[in-house]
Amino acid sequence: MDKSAVVDASILIKLLSREKESLIAEAERFCSLITRGKIQAFAPTFLLVEMLNVLSAKKHFTEEGVTNSLEWLKRLGIVFVDFNIGETDKIVGLCYRHNLTAYDALYLLLATNLGCKLVTEDEKLLRIKKHCLGLEDCLRKVF
Repeated sequence: MDKSAVVDASILIKLLSREKESLIAEAERFCSLITRGKIQAFAPTFLLVEMLNVLSAKKHFTEEGVTNSLEWLKRLGIVFVDFNIGETDKIVGLCYRHNLTAYDALYLLLATNLGCKLVTEDEKLLRIKKHCLGLEDCLRKVF
């Protein structure tokens, strides 16, 4: 793996809501590598909306907790990339080819466009071995 990666919410939620989460130490190490500039991490800007939804609706964070979490994410060092409306057909193709939600296809498309791996713990995405990598495998390949 080169030192660039797309990161999805399944990795970052481990640090913000540790309850019932696995691989917390690995997620901490991954984020430390981002903040120290050892990994250049990218994500669709949509990640912030997805995290807001998970933290408020599923993890039951307070408004202040969600706001603080999103501010932390914005300072982490992730490069947020806006969705290109001209690539809608590619997202549709990825959805149907891999049986993905549009949200997951957006992460996959970004990784494909950047020529790097998507680091995820999403089981469905991990089946797409050409473009996706689990957290432990990522850490083994980086160092």
